[in-house]
Amino acid sequence: MLRLLADSIHHTRRPGRSRATPILAVAALALLAGDAGGAPRSPTQPVTAEVIHGEMDRAGNILIATIHGPITPITLDYVDGALDRARDEEDFAAVILELDTPGGLLESTELIIQSILRSRVPVVVYVAPAGAQASSAGLYITNAADVAAMAPGTTIGAGHPVMAGGGNPGGDPNDGQRNYMNEKVENSAAAGVRGIAVARGRNAEVYETMVRDSISLTAEEALKKDVVDLLARDLDDLLRTLEGRAIARFDGKKEMLSFAGAQRERLEMTPRQKVLFWLTDPRIAFLLLGIGMLGIYIEFNHPGLIVPGVAGGLALILFAMSMHVLPVNVLGIVLIGMAAILFILEINVTSYGLLTIGGILALTLGFLTLFDVEQMPGVSVPLSFILPTSLTIGAIMGGITALAIRAQRVRVVTGREGLTGEFGEAITDVAAGGKVFVHGEYWNAQTSGAAIPRGTRVRIAAVRDMMLEVVPADRSGEET
Repeated sequence: MLRLLADSIHHTRRPGRSRATPILAVAALALLAGDAGGAPRSPTQPVTAEVIHGEMDRAGNILIATIHGPITPITLDYVDGALDRARDEEDFAAVILELDTPGGLLESTELIIQSILRSRVPVVVYVAPAGAQASSAGLYITNAADVAAMAPGTTIGAGHPVMAGGGNPGGDPNDGQRNYMNEKVENSAAAGVRGIAVARGRNAEVYETMVRDSISLTAEEALKKDVVDLLARDLDDLLRTLEGRAIARFDGKKEMLSFAGAQRERLEMTPRQKVLFWLTDPRIAFLLLGIGMLGIYIEFNHPGLIVPGVAGGLALILFAMSMHVLPVNVLGIVLIGMAAILFILEINVTSYGLLTIGGILALTLGFLTLFDVEQMPGVSVPLSFILPTSLTIGAIMGGITALAIRAQRVRVVTGREGLTGEFGEAITDVAAGGKVFVHGEYWNAQTSGAAIPRGTRVRIAAVRDMMLEVVPADRSGEET
């Protein structure tokens, strides 16, 4: 069983695996620890059934890391960096993760949980400041901590897995139709959070309810129901409360926390992590795609402007970078591409605006389905942001299309093509040859009909090479 457990954890880091696999792996870890007290190890280390008991004092400095916003692979890289540093430097007694998240990627969440469970130093998750939340993915991360703390005015819960389109994985038991795959996702998520809660000595029943029924609790309710271990107004209050507190690590070891005289060090994201984290904001990615489309479309209709094309290309490159982190729905990309095609077709096909309307509709639907909420529960672009933005972009593109159509229908007034239909005066008699005065210039001219006397008003019927084909016209401009 231990060998199978190690294999399941190892496979969670492989792309293309089922998203239920990491949940099952953490559930197995938690249940194994609760039943046998076994110590979870890194996938590269051998797993043994050895249980280490005893008590030791844990004194030293404190490393503080801040998790704010959606849980993404950048968050995982940041948290792993903090835990690795605390492991490699002996003077750190604990890592405090200040948490405020609406949710995030399931795979990244599971890997963060595994990193916390096998951390060498105790991990304290502190949901703060007031107004912060530990929703969806935040619920699972808080449950995995050695010490779970919340500030007054914060909330925790809403941990139900969300399927594409916001559906309920468990399905409706009253409709007579069961979705066994979706039930497996819900059941494995509930088992995982329940097993860790049991191992941590918290209220497993309430945790399971927060997953299955997606309820949320205030900080005071969470403390009363044994969902978290303590409340703290701020970081100073948290450290005072933790001083001298005995904790049981996930591997069965018992430690006594002591932070007297401890130095606090706050770990910031690296510049690379900050840029990538900024790009993983779904609203930023959404705007980058819109700006990219507008820039390229303007350059397509008005070649040579350069600036719109460069700005649009750069925005699309940044959007492509965010696609490596955010779960993008292929259907959304297809709909957005279809919208661009409809706008282009409007220029060449007379549809009286129907293609433009269809383009705006396809663009709006594409933006609505752009991100795969099944893989990123709790994190999405609100409809109040999507609709005004997509309608504005669609209206601008429709306006550009209308200008392009109008420009195509305007008669050419410059060059040789611009001479056709213009009026002039015969300077000489015009038959097989002659000269006319048009637009302040003298031109060679000829006529296919009767000779045109000198001084006659003429209209230019065609331009052939450098010769004008003219016909007589009266003073009102009518052809005679």
